[in-house]
Amino acid sequence: MDAAQPPPADRGFLRREFNLPTDSTVCLAVGRLVRVKGYDVLVEAIKQAASHMSNIVCVIVGEGEAHEELTRQIHEAGLDGRVILAGYLPRETIASALASWPSRYEGTPIAVLEAAAMACPILASDAGGIPELVANEEHALLVQPEDPSALAQGLIRLGADRAFARRLGENAQRRVRDYRKAWAKFNRER
Repeated sequence: MDAAQPPPADRGFLRREFNLPTDSTVCLAVGRLVRVKGYDVLVEAIKQAASHMSNIVCVIVGEGEAHEELTRQIHEAGLDGRVILAGYLPRETIASALASWPSRYEGTPIAVLEAAAMACPILASDAGGIPELVANEEHALLVQPEDPSALAQGLIRLGADRAFARRLGENAQRRVRDYRKAWAKFNRER
């Protein structure tokens, strides 16, 4: 994905595709539906955040072996319609949707870079390679893994403080652009 040329944002795509209310705060998560990704933690975080944010909706894009388990968890938590398992969406569609939405939870560094390139506020686990890519409170909001309460508080904070969320996204985008420039310079000088 070219960080300098993000895809055009289709601000209405998710609302149209999933019939979401216009005042929704949307959390978009993208990745394989496998246990290691922690989507069960995300579902629990949405349940907790919903008591503070009546308009929060989570769209999870991806397919995988945890689909049935997540479907059951969503239903048992009373989150049908609030947490949507969208299944597979083409990469271009995901990129366009990412460019449109204010908050996001994702666990893979590639997706973090893609979100940063499009100035999306990032809410992610402080695990793996993610802290090497983005600094907490500067480029992203990082929370401890396996902590649905911390994730819920992050969702609430990003939903309530839009200026902070926007600043995180802009800082992350600037960081990706700086990396790209440095990489291009390195390659020219080799």
